[in-house]
Amino acid sequence: MLRIVNLEKKYGKRIIFNSLNLVVKDGENVALLGKNGVGKTTLVECIVSISKLNKGEIYIDDIPVSKYPYKTKHKVGVCFQESIFDRFFNILESLTFVGQYRGLAFKEARNEAVDLLKKVGLDGKEKKMGFEMSGGEKKRLQLAQAIISNPEIILLDEPTAGLDIEFQKKMFDIINEKQNGKKIIILVTHSIYEVKKICSRAIFLKNGEISFDLKINKKISEEELLKYYEEYC
Repeated sequence: MLRIVNLEKKYGKRIIFNSLNLVVKDGENVALLGKNGVGKTTLVECIVSISKLNKGEIYIDDIPVSKYPYKTKHKVGVCFQESIFDRFFNILESLTFVGQYRGLAFKEARNEAVDLLKKVGLDGKEKKMGFEMSGGEKKRLQLAQAIISNPEIILLDEPTAGLDIEFQKKMFDIINEKQNGKKIIILVTHSIYEVKKICSRAIFLKNGEISFDLKINKKISEEELLKYYEEYC
């Protein structure tokens, strides 16, 4: 379970979040929606303790992130908006390292890395260096990095940016396979289609607060979701 309690985040005098509270239970696929600059990526960075909290706390399985950042990081996989990996490692080395960082033995991490590279369409490119990769290849590698070692929480910050349409559809199948009804998946997106495709809940952010918390069912259309977005973002 993920709990965010009275979170306050500032950059200088600018308030990003003001006493933000949110609970996400295991098995939920949650969309974070809001206009540019509202703090969606900042919230992802706070959850993985890249960005320091000004006040409040974030708990992963009741473990406070600010006090035990390394312990909680092992429970979280993240696909960032920007590519984050060493440009001078090859694709297989980069993915294997992430698996080891999350607690897998080398052989286990290497085997899982090989399997994931096939799933994301990077098999045959294992020895390609980071600086040689295209934007789409980097995004595919980031998705593999987010899900290797089977983390409890998967954070996806605009994961389809730079991906071709064919793989975007496959990506959702990979995510749903990893979900298995037990994990927490948090999706940052501007795509109503993606929200409808994989999310059971949408959190609308505005002016440093949650403006609306919506349960999504099969009856809610993309047009209705768009109206909610226009009203609460």
